[in-house]
Amino acid sequence: MTLLAEKIVEDFNDLALEERIAVTNKLLATLHGHTTQNEVDWNSEIDNRISQIDKGQVKLLDGNKVISEMRSRIQK
Repeated sequence: MTLLAEKIVEDFNDLALEERIAVTNKLLATLHGHTTQNEVDWNSEIDNRISQIDKGQVKLLDGNKVISEMRSRIQK
């Protein structure tokens, strides 16, 4: 790896988790070609949701329990 690449990695590791996720998504997109605005928007939303979970700002629900409760409501 070049000195520039090593410096980039060093600076990257100094970023907050949310910023590292955003940078990683953008870098990965460059490996897979052009990204649509929809992909950019969804990646941003995913980053925001991960951040909210990590900060304890949202309450996570058990998926199986939610589905079971919805099925019960539909059957009534």
